[in-house]
Amino acid sequence: MHKTVSLNHYFKMNFKNFILPIFVATSLVSCEKAVKDDALTQSPSPLKKSSLEFPYEVYEPQVSNEAQAFYEGALNLFNADSAGNYTAINKSIWIMEGSMNSFFGDSAYLNEDSIIIHESTFVFERNQDGLLNGDIVTNFTGAYQQIKALLNNNDDYTFNITDIQVTDLGSNEVSLVFRTHLLLNASSASTFAWPNVPPATVGRYAGASAECGSISGDGAWEHVQWQARQTLPSLFFPINYNFRSPRFNVVYLNSSAGSMNTRQINGDWLLGGVNALFSNHQGVTTDTTCVIPSEQDAYSQKLSDDLYDIVSKRTYWDGVSSLRVHDHGSSANLTFWTFDAILSKTIYSGFNFNSLTPCDLGIDC
Repeated sequence: MHKTVSLNHYFKMNFKNFILPIFVATSLVSCEKAVKDDALTQSPSPLKKSSLEFPYEVYEPQVSNEAQAFYEGALNLFNADSAGNYTAINKSIWIMEGSMNSFFGDSAYLNEDSIIIHESTFVFERNQDGLLNGDIVTNFTGAYQQIKALLNNNDDYTFNITDIQVTDLGSNEVSLVFRTHLLLNASSASTFAWPNVPPATVGRYAGASAECGSISGDGAWEHVQWQARQTLPSLFFPINYNFRSPRFNVVYLNSSAGSMNTRQINGDWLLGGVNALFSNHQGVTTDTTCVIPSEQDAYSQKLSDDLYDIVSKRTYWDGVSSLRVHDHGSSANLTFWTFDAILSKTIYSGFNFNSLTPCDLGIDC
């Protein structure tokens, strides 16, 4: 049963009132207890974190060929003969995320004017074994058709990624939100090899979209985002993921202390935070503070390093699918920064990414 459909406001990076829309976008985040991750403040550990920290959004099949397990699992789940069977919640999400992200391609690591977030919530029958396969097929098909229509009707939209989260967990029903990120006016971006971010060359304002002493150009937070993004494709696989690939175990993380019910990660070292890297940036900072190139480099490098650290501790992620740095301005011309990220895993070896089509699952034949 389809419960609600909403299309959130554009999330423009240079909006001074950006703090309001981000709370809207995260209002339906998983009801699981928020997790404060310690990986951002400690040196990398050889021990991998357990997937139990995300009991519904992460699935790791205990098989030698995960790609084959995904392909066969999708075909079996969508087979009409299995409509009355039930599939574990985490495996169901794993298959639905992988299928949706495979069907619509992969545009990670592009630049964009803004990110549009489309949300749709569906209700699934459940028992002790998991979700009813028939509901999975019906609801997934509905979500697929919505995304397809949005892309067909808006030439300036580019698909980025779909994240599926549990929003309500009852004894007989489960509500899942399909949250899809669409890029507005996406453009390709050059990538640099990790670990070094490309250096900044000019000073930029902390809370205004302009270079210091100018009325044009990017603000410092926008450039820090761009710098950190350049290293992300090289965290583990030095390639640009611009091809159709199944992305699984998609998890959204946010450093904003005001974003309740999200998984909060440490970002108090950013400009305006109590532990900002530079003493003149600690506490809320004026919009016209000039962030010099070396300071931009330091913020973007730490952001890249921290994301590498958190991903490297987990076998169920291998990269970052989305990264945004936000400027939260105010009428008093003060600002502070936060960031959010979407982490995911892509299966590479021994799998033809284009072999699974919607028609294979009985959709759009």
